Amino acid sequence: MHDIYQMWYLADQDLLSSYHVLRDTGQGLNRVQKCPSIARVMQNVISRAQGKMGGNWVGSSVVHLGDHNGRTSALACLFRLTYLFSS
Repeated sequence: MHDIYQMWYLADQDLLSSYHVLRDTGQGLNRVQKCPSIARVMQNVISRAQGKMGGNWVGSSVVHLGDHNGRTSALACLFRLTYLFSS
């Protein structure tokens, strides 16, 4: 949970520091942009979680922050993480 504030900050930095492109995602034209800072931190969080599981990790470790098949954004991922941590 202590990483959530850093992730919020980095999501804003990624949003403001790069430009977006319009791309047809299969759900119409949507703005898509890179988010390298938040991707790096989220991958680090997953690595630490896997380490704490001691080899018992079940599921995918891929972080989808946005791809051609949907308009998932870094902020949507943060909303999901916030929900998981508050449950």
